[in-house]
Amino acid sequence: MRQTQPWISLCWMLLLVTTASLSMLGCGSSAPPGPELVPAKGKVTLNGNPLTGAKLFFHPQDVKLVDCVATSDDAGAFELYALGKSGAVPGKYKVTVQYYTKPDGSPFLLGAADADSGMDLDQFIAMGQVKLGVPKKYLNPDQTDLTIEVTPSGSEDLVLALAK
Repeated sequence: MRQTQPWISLCWMLLLVTTASLSMLGCGSSAPPGPELVPAKGKVTLNGNPLTGAKLFFHPQDVKLVDCVATSDDAGAFELYALGKSGAVPGKYKVTVQYYTKPDGSPFLLGAADADSGMDLDQFIAMGQVKLGVPKKYLNPDQTDLTIEVTPSGSEDLVLALAK
């Protein structure tokens, strides 16, 4: 039987320890913490009336910013969310709005019961049970005239005034 030289065993042991040590270096969180978010809230209206249940999408005008979303409540109030957290990165945004109504003019909110029916928004529209509640220009970031600016200290009085 052939005997291994002690220095070969030592080399293998050093290689194993070095590899284990280097692999442990990657165990920490090396991802940057992400951009700082500041509070951003406001109100959305249509022809001066609060817009209830509108889905708002905030499209950054600078590549350093991130997309934000919001949903308006019964009073038309909204709060921006980015990266799954409350707030927005300071900067300028174009805003698009998705808002649909029932034939009687009341807001249409696609709920769990509607989803359980197996129908999606397009099917409700095709059947005439839902219609677009805002002018089409508010659906497209290239056509909307809605813009906001979130200041570095936060913006808690943003106003989005839509008109038909």
